[in-house]
Amino acid sequence: MVLSPLAVGALVAGISGALYLRESSQSRQNLYILESSRVEMLAHILERSLQSVTSDLRVLASGDGLVAYLSSGHPVDLDRAVQRASFFSRQQNDYDQIRYLDERGAEVIRVNQNGSIASPNRLQNKSDRPYFRNAQPLNPGQVYVSAFDLNAEDGRIATPFKPIIRFSTPVFDSAGRRQGVYVINYVGAQLFTRLGQFVPLYQHRLRVLNAQGYWLKAASSVQEWGFLFPDRAGMTLARTEPALWNRILREPEGRARYGGGLLTWRRVGLLEIAAGDSGAVITADPFLVVAAEVSAEEWAATFRGLRQTFLIIAAVLLLLITAGLWMFRSRQQMLEERDRFFTLTRDMLCVAGFDGYFKRLNPAWGKTLGYTNDELLSRPFLEFVHPDDRAQTHKEAAGLAHGRETVSFENRYRCKDGSYRWLLWSSRSIVSEQLIFASARDVTERKHDEEKIQQLHTDLQRRAAQLEAANHELEAFSYSVSHDLRAPLRHIDGFTSLLEKQLAPTPDEKVRHYLRVISGAAQQMGRLIDDLLAFSRAGRMQLRPALVDQDALVATIIREGALEQGARPIQWSIAPLPRVQADPAMLRQVWFNLIDNAIKYSGKSPHPQIEISGHADAATGKLVCSIRDNGAGFDMQYVGKLFHIFQRLHGAGEFDGTGIGLANVRRIVERHGGRVWAEGRVGAGATFYFCLPDGASPPAPCSTPQPV
Repeated sequence: MVLSPLAVGALVAGISGALYLRESSQSRQNLYILESSRVEMLAHILERSLQSVTSDLRVLASGDGLVAYLSSGHPVDLDRAVQRASFFSRQQNDYDQIRYLDERGAEVIRVNQNGSIASPNRLQNKSDRPYFRNAQPLNPGQVYVSAFDLNAEDGRIATPFKPIIRFSTPVFDSAGRRQGVYVINYVGAQLFTRLGQFVPLYQHRLRVLNAQGYWLKAASSVQEWGFLFPDRAGMTLARTEPALWNRILREPEGRARYGGGLLTWRRVGLLEIAAGDSGAVITADPFLVVAAEVSAEEWAATFRGLRQTFLIIAAVLLLLITAGLWMFRSRQQMLEERDRFFTLTRDMLCVAGFDGYFKRLNPAWGKTLGYTNDELLSRPFLEFVHPDDRAQTHKEAAGLAHGRETVSFENRYRCKDGSYRWLLWSSRSIVSEQLIFASARDVTERKHDEEKIQQLHTDLQRRAAQLEAANHELEAFSYSVSHDLRAPLRHIDGFTSLLEKQLAPTPDEKVRHYLRVISGAAQQMGRLIDDLLAFSRAGRMQLRPALVDQDALVATIIREGALEQGARPIQWSIAPLPRVQADPAMLRQVWFNLIDNAIKYSGKSPHPQIEISGHADAATGKLVCSIRDNGAGFDMQYVGKLFHIFQRLHGAGEFDGTGIGLANVRRIVERHGGRVWAEGRVGAGATFYFCLPDGASPPAPCSTPQPV
C-alpha cells in the first residue's frame, strides 16, 4: 500500500507531536527540580544567617564585662563590654549597630558598623522604640525580632535605603534583675546581596516577601517596601494574587505559574531561628518567604528551542518517509537493472538467503576481504562477522526475514589475513522469495575518525561537567567557610574568655593553660579560614589591571606595620622597582605575603636583612622582582613543595603560618601570565622571584636568574 502525501503528513505530525509532549514535560520537571533546590539553599542561607545573629545577641547580652558592670558600675567593666561589642561588629560587617539600652531606654553602649564606638555625648534615648518596648518584658533568653523595614525611625525613611531587621533581648544582672535591652541592627541589603550571589547567573530571579505579602526583593525596585510608601500600598501579593498568596500561607513550599512564568517559594519561619524552648523568639513577622521567579520570557525561551528542534525532526521524518516511498516505487526498476549494476558498482553487493548463506556476490567482495567467491559462498556469513557483532547482525537478519529494511547498519567482517574491516550496510528483503538484497561499503577509515571525534566530544563534556561541579562546590564551600565556621569560632573564643574570667578567684595555671591553647587554636583556625578564603578569591576574582607603582606599594606595606615584626630591627635594602600592569589589590597581596614571609623566617637571625629589587628582562619581555632574606632558608630538594597549599618546610613550633600564603602568591602571579620560583640554602636565607608581563611586549617564558 502506498501512502498518500496527506497520510504521510499526518503520520509525521503525530510522531513529532508525541515526542514534543514527552520532552516538554521532562523539561518542565527538570526546571521544577532545579528551581526547588535553589530556593531550598537560599532559604537555608537566610535561616542560618538569622540564627547566627540571635546566637551573637545572646552571647553579648550575657557577656562577663556587661554583667560585671551592672554589678560594679566601674568604667573598666563597661569598657570591656564596649570592646566585646566592637569585636563582634568588626567580625560581622552585616551588623549596622550594636546597642545596650538601660532600663530607661538610654543608650549606654552603641557600636556602629565596622567596630566604630559612639562617644558618650552622642548616645541617645530609645525608650519609645518598638525593639526596646517589646523586648523589655521578655524572659531570659527570649529574643524579639522586628519586621524588615528601611531603617524608618520617627516616621522618616533614611536615604540611601538601608533594609534593617532588629534583634533585641532583655539584659539581667547577676541577681536576675532586669537591667535593660541589648539590640543588634542587622543590615538586610547585604543579606539579599549574598543570597543573589549564591547562584550569580540567576540572581535576577531572587524574590523575598514578608508575612503580609509585601515584596522586600522584587523584579522591580518600584514594587518593593510597599508598606512604607503610600503610593505602593497595593503592591502586595496578598492583594494582586490572593489565590497564590493563600497557597503560600497554606503550603510551606511549592511552585505556581505567576505572571506568565513560574514562582517557586519556601517559607522561613522566624519563630524557630533561636535554639531553646518554644517561644524563644517573639517576632513582628512570623515568617519570610524566599522565592525564585522565572519570568514569562525565560519560561517561553525554555520551550522555544524545543519546538524548533521538533520542527526539524518533523522535517527529517518527512524526508525519510518520502525517501522510503520513493525507494518502494523504484523497487521494480531496481530489480530489473540489478544484474548490470551488480557487476559494475564498486560497493559490495550481495544476495543472501534466509538460511544464512550468501547466494551471490559481486567482485568488490574479493577485492575488499581477500577471499574468493567460492570461499564466501560455502560458509554461513555469520562466521565472517566479528564475534562481538554477531548478535546484532543476527537480529538485523531476523528483521529482514520479517520484511523490515536495514539502513546504515554497521558491523565488522574478517579479512583473509585475519584483520577486520568495518562495513556500512543497506539491506532489503523479499519475504516471498526468502532473499535479502544488500549493499555494503567499506567505512573502516571513516569509522578509528568517528571514534576519535566521539572520544574527544565525550572527554570535553566530562571536563565541562567537572568544571561546573567544581565551581558550584567552591561557591558552596566559600559560603560555608565564611558563615558557618566563623560563628562557632567566635563562640569558642568568647566562651573561653568567659570561662577564664570565672576562674579568677581560684587560679589554676594548668586549666588556664588549657584555655589559652583552646583560644589560640580558635584564633589559628580563624586565620586559616581567612587565608583559605583569600586563596579561593584569588582564583575566582576578575582581574582589573592598572599601572601599579610598585615602589609606593611596597613602601606602604612596610610603613603600615600590619606585618609580624621580629624581636630585632630589620636592615632594609630596597632598590627601585619597575611599574607593572596588574590588578593593584592582587599585587598588594603578593608583596604582603612575600614581605611577611621574609620577616618571619629572618626573625631569628642576629642581624636580619631583607633586600628587594626588580628589573626588566629584555630577553623575555617580562618584569622580574625578587625579595631576599638571610633567615632560616630551606633545602632546595623540597623547593617543589613551597608554592603548594598546606605545604610547609618548617614545623609549626618553629614558625607560625597556615601554609597558604605562598600558594596564593603563585595563583595570583600565574593568573597575570607570570610565574614564581625560589632559591635557598638551609641557614643561609632564601630568595623568592616572580615575573609579570610588561604589558607592551609579546608574552615569553620567564628566565630564571642565577642564584644571588
